[in-house]
Amino acid sequence: MPIKKVVTNSISDNAITTNKLSAGILDGMPPLSSIILWSGPVSSLGTGVLTKWALCDGTNGTPDLRDKFIIGAAGDGSVNMPPGITTGSNGPTTANFATQVVGQELLTSPTNSPFNWTCPANVTSVSVVCVGGGGGGGGSARSGGGGGGLGWKNNISVTPGTDYQCIIGAGGLGTSTTNADGGDGGDSYFKDISEVAGRGGKGGTSSGATPAPIDLGGDFVGDGGGKGGATITMQTNAHGGGGAGGYTGTGGSAVNNGGGTSGTGGAGGGGGDGGSTTSQIGSGGGGVGMFGLGADGAGGSGRPQVAIGGFGGSGGENGNNGTGAVVLNTSGNDGDGGLYGGGGGQQSIGQSGNGAQGAIRIIWPGDQRLFPDTYTQDISSNGVEPGDVEFYALAYIMRIP
Repeated sequence: MPIKKVVTNSISDNAITTNKLSAGILDGMPPLSSIILWSGPVSSLGTGVLTKWALCDGTNGTPDLRDKFIIGAAGDGSVNMPPGITTGSNGPTTANFATQVVGQELLTSPTNSPFNWTCPANVTSVSVVCVGGGGGGGGSARSGGGGGGLGWKNNISVTPGTDYQCIIGAGGLGTSTTNADGGDGGDSYFKDISEVAGRGGKGGTSSGATPAPIDLGGDFVGDGGGKGGATITMQTNAHGGGGAGGYTGTGGSAVNNGGGTSGTGGAGGGGGDGGSTTSQIGSGGGGVGMFGLGADGAGGSGRPQVAIGGFGGSGGENGNNGTGAVVLNTSGNDGDGGLYGGGGGQQSIGQSGNGAQGAIRIIWPGDQRLFPDTYTQDISSNGVEPGDVEFYALAYIMRIP
């Protein structure tokens, strides 16, 4: 059998030209200077399948896209841009997050004691939201505490290195005394009470004290916000706490002998009322989150069920359930309000629930990050949100004669 010779001549560099490649091969290759997003170790560039790709860092004929991102803009440039991004009048543009000072701070302590917040370097405007403390539940058989109010204000001018006074309202204490009111929640504010503030909810009243007012919810100061929820009726039965105010609406309220109402505009829901025939306990009102407008908190259920806490609005905590035994006039603890700003539930016998404390959140730059819901989530200093993947821009630099 004859032996055939296998030709093993190699193909010299640049010997293949485009006219020697089939259309199928050419169509499968990316166009020269194509730019893609790629995630992986930089050390692998120039090797393996990445041999013909180069980092877009201004070398090898590539544009410098480090710390930048390409935005596909409409013909009129009407794109909802994240912080740090600027756009031209037409077409794709790049965004340089490194040129912006982006940040935020959530303040939760100390409570009921003034302190200073120092403006960071290169920050000239902030947006602020404040939530007041919820009121504590009253004694005997009147009402739970009102929810704290929520106020926000955008684009407040500040000076780097300057101290600005703040105060964070504590939650009012629930009472264990039959004929006593619950404690009022404290006010929360930034700079001063007339700049931006969430006012504290009022403490629930008792049958031996002043007749329960309908409006116990805390008010607000600022560009917008919402009042805290309160107690809708003045009947002599246990009541749930009011929900904290929302970004564009009012906290849910407690209803005599039944479930609480839902909050509106991202507010917390009102706590449920166990009623006079099953438990005579109230649950805590739902709190409100500090990261911008979110879903409304539903009201907690009540009679004939055990009192269920109001649900948190905009990511806030749920109010605590009433914990007394399901027997009329049996001692137990009512539910505390949920963070932040939920009112405490009221109980005829035993310890009423405490209102939840308030909080302050400051975000910057204040001319681009705006309450109730424009880039109000946490964003890192380079404009990247937590959980985002870091990408590199690569350009295709293969050249065929």
